[in-house]
Amino acid sequence: MLALSVAPSLIAQTQFATDLLAMKPLGYWPLHGNTNDASGQGLNGAPAGRVTFTGSVGPLGIGAAPAAVFDNSEQSVVSIPISPGSPLNLDTPQPMTLLAWIRTIRQSPGDMGIVAKYNTATETGWALLVDNGELGAPSGGGRLALVFVSAGKLALIVESTISVNDG
Repeated sequence: MLALSVAPSLIAQTQFATDLLAMKPLGYWPLHGNTNDASGQGLNGAPAGRVTFTGSVGPLGIGAAPAAVFDNSEQSVVSIPISPGSPLNLDTPQPMTLLAWIRTIRQSPGDMGIVAKYNTATETGWALLVDNGELGAPSGGGRLALVFVSAGKLALIVESTISVNDG
């Protein structure tokens, strides 16, 4: 079965947020002008580096919600404070679903992290990122990759074969 719904972007985004919040997520950061957690869990983020926000017109055009802009030339991130007992800690493997809407406007060398969990003490973690040539994609290729690191060494890389380069 295939269902298709066509609606103005802002209406579709509002319905998405309503549906998502009805599922009681552990966290939801729409990045509409701030890094606050809209799930009600109180896990507000803290921007670092050059994180800015678009104005009333989002990156998808008129009618789209504003968005966060991360400058890849600097370590631009939003850190989410997580306590050791939180389900979001992710130190132990567990089933999870991550969802991120991204739009790239240019590709620079290296990779662009989307979401990651990394323990600097054990040099162990994972990341969902856009690989621009550092991990095996052609330079500027913009391939989506899921990377696992153990004891400071790449343990597993799963990478798309199709570019996600919008720009």
